[in-house]
Amino acid sequence: MASDATDNCIMFNSYINDIEYRLPFEGKWKVYWGGCKKKDNPHHSKLVAQKYAYDVSKINRAGKYYKNKGKKLGDYYSYGQVVKAPAAGIVVAVVNGVDDSPVGKPDPYFVPGNVVVINHGGKEYSLFAHLKKNSIVVKEGTKVNRGDDLAKVGNSGNSTFPHLHFQVADSKLLYESQSLPIIFRNIIVNGKNEDEYRPVKGDVIRNQ
Repeated sequence: MASDATDNCIMFNSYINDIEYRLPFEGKWKVYWGGCKKKDNPHHSKLVAQKYAYDVSKINRAGKYYKNKGKKLGDYYSYGQVVKAPAAGIVVAVVNGVDDSPVGKPDPYFVPGNVVVINHGGKEYSLFAHLKKNSIVVKEGTKVNRGDDLAKVGNSGNSTFPHLHFQVADSKLLYESQSLPIIFRNIIVNGKNEDEYRPVKGDVIRNQ
């Protein structure tokens, strides 16, 4: 019988999305957590809905996540960056009023913080978490196109430093959905153009 880890990687490498996704940000970002192996993506040990989720952070030319000592939210290059729709769809859930947590002091009570969820049609929903308080520019029922602005990166919820958590699942219900792998189209990975790619921990990624 295959192990859970093997099953995770089989699905990660074989699942084909119903639609085409672009990265939901501009500029150069590094995959902090992502992939099908637990050592690369601790989301595996949490909710089924997060199994193939990503945590990504914007970096500078030196590959650092922050300037100065990284003790303030504004030190992080991700903080305040615009989050964009990865594909067309309809917004089906919004949470916009959770305070950003100080660096190193995550909020254990409302884990995802501020959230946007988009239904891309059929069984695929994208979710964006830890967004900046009052930065969300869409509402439930808003129709979005690929690349439309959604919100800004924050540090709300169970987040130790500003970064973007995003995932695709088969339902808008965070605690009752099945996580789905994501193939991104037309991206640059570690300086190389890729037409189709599933990012993993350590990859430096950007849109073409």
